[in-house]
Amino acid sequence: MQIDRTKKRFGRPKLRYWTILGLAWCAVSALPCWFLLTGITQTFTSALGKLCIALILPHLMIIVRAIYLLITEKPKEWFDTYSLVNPEYDPRKVH
Repeated sequence: MQIDRTKKRFGRPKLRYWTILGLAWCAVSALPCWFLLTGITQTFTSALGKLCIALILPHLMIIVRAIYLLITEKPKEWFDTYSLVNPEYDPRKVH
């Protein structure tokens, strides 16, 4: 097998990064959201309430950033150096 250095790929790397970060941050902000929704923190001014809000706000900012990049980022082109090419493959051959 050979490596084809001319194969082009398209994608949005910043959008991919912020989306993965947002999904990972769900694990961080799930428990504080549950605390706030169930009423474990009686007020938002308590220390636990402030901590919950401090852990939820970055998640909201990450989501807003991902949506912004979804709208504005143009697909970028790069060469995929890791795709293996079958030398016997020819799209013009039917059999």
